Amino acid sequence: MLQISRHVSPADANSILEVIRQIKNKINEAAKRELVHLITDELCLTERYAYLKSCHSILVTSIREGMCLLTFEFIAVRGTIPGFIIVIEFAGIGSELASVKRVNPFDISQLK
Repeated sequence: MLQISRHVSPADANSILEVIRQIKNKINEAAKRELVHLITDELCLTERYAYLKSCHSILVTSIREGMCLLTFEFIAVRGTIPGFIIVIEFAGIGSELASVKRVNPFDISQLK
């Protein structure tokens, strides 16, 4: 699993990234191997597309981003390669794509 943290405001960056690191570490410890890779640096377009093409699925958790272009990039880069998209129901992208799984992030049962 690849976790990309983008567009975090400087005021919130440290606390948000710490929570993300804790989640990553719990998953990796439970699996006893490196399953989650966290990327916090800005990626050039070529790197971002390479990561998107190598992923089997994408989880879009942004609330304030509106139309998440990363989701469209995922679809475009993969072409005919099947993939799975999960978006939180509050994201603007959720209403634009019919084939995505929409979940409420506050209802943990929907994320299983």
